[in-house]
Amino acid sequence: MGKVYVADVILEGKWSLVGESAKAIRVAREDGIERWFPKKVATGPNDDGSLQVAEWFMRKNALPALQEGAVSLPKSRGGVAGWVRGALSHSALSVYARCPRAYYFAYVKRVPRTFSQALSFGNVVHSVLELIYECDFEQADPDRYLSALVDRGWERGKGAFHRHGRAVGKWRDELSEEALKQARWGLGQLAGGEISPDSISKYAPDQRERRIFSQDERFGGYADAFYSTEPTRLVEFKTGRVPNKGVDGEHRRQGLMYAHLCREEDGVLPEKVEIWYLRGQRIETIIPNPEEVNGLVEQINAWADEIASLRERPEPAWPAVPSQRACSWCDARPWCGKYQSWASEQPVSCPGSNRLVAGEVQGVVVGRGRNPTKVTIQPEDGGSPFCVKGWDSVAHRMKELTPGDRVKFVAMEVDEDPDELYQIMGSEAEG
Repeated sequence: MGKVYVADVILEGKWSLVGESAKAIRVAREDGIERWFPKKVATGPNDDGSLQVAEWFMRKNALPALQEGAVSLPKSRGGVAGWVRGALSHSALSVYARCPRAYYFAYVKRVPRTFSQALSFGNVVHSVLELIYECDFEQADPDRYLSALVDRGWERGKGAFHRHGRAVGKWRDELSEEALKQARWGLGQLAGGEISPDSISKYAPDQRERRIFSQDERFGGYADAFYSTEPTRLVEFKTGRVPNKGVDGEHRRQGLMYAHLCREEDGVLPEKVEIWYLRGQRIETIIPNPEEVNGLVEQINAWADEIASLRERPEPAWPAVPSQRACSWCDARPWCGKYQSWASEQPVSCPGSNRLVAGEVQGVVVGRGRNPTKVTIQPEDGGSPFCVKGWDSVAHRMKELTPGDRVKFVAMEVDEDPDELYQIMGSEAEG
């Protein structure tokens, strides 16, 4: 049996049990805040609604202040409702366009996918901008609901991240403020510039998460927002990287693909497609051109034909297009021999991701729990030492290394942070 810590802090407010796993409990506070707590640090909730948690755990996982009165939040959507089996999403098409071999691993072979905080971040903001329209503003004001919805989504995403077998990187709680900022700006734009119950209702999109599929059901998706009154417009939210100017190429393709799908249902292209870059607080407008849209549809159908012809073929039949840009995001690198061969032929790069790095091991710090195993390496070209981090099966191999070993790494996370490097080398020296 693992160590059990003394639950010596009584948390503020009344708590109730919402869910439970073998090692943790999920509890809800009276104001709608939800949290997962490891069972070894928590006691309760008791009959009086009290919950006790180890003091050291709360120092690292602070709670927001208790809000007066409970807020009843609408239920979040579970999964993708109504998806047409076998239809290609924009994400799947983008993967195929970059590298057919990557599509094979992701959608045919279905190799385990990584889970990043960036993915969860986008899900939280999109969910808030959908569910805010189902809130009861007689119970609380919009800002209160925004905060509560972000917090609930954030904690659920954090729990999923820590339970995921291929979670990548660290979870940064401080980014919740950025999620709230993006959701608030997005709602302000949706509500005509003023966040109030009246403006939210008055300017609400005619459809949210509009389900649109081609007539032959070969491809489809869900548009974030659609306005059917003139000028008709389709809106897509983007929470990540903001292009320096204009619209990112893949975002343009997604917007025009959705415009075509709306045309198939409505008989006419929407007058505008808007890409909302929430992080940069910028809106980019695309005026759909029938000729450009028709050309895109021809390309999509050509990709769909190629995928159908390759689906039953083995891995070597799927063309591979390894490159720094194409491979940097790909989950299939541990299985893709073409990628590994390509990377091994690249110049040794230190630091750098998705490149070959080589040198002599100086120190190893074995990760615990979700923390990565870290290896400090003196590069063979005589440059400054650097730290390589690895998770899961990679970490199991890394922890077997000892100082003096000669190593080469492919597709690792490389970190030059001097403080991080000092801590790792210091730990090794002290050990």
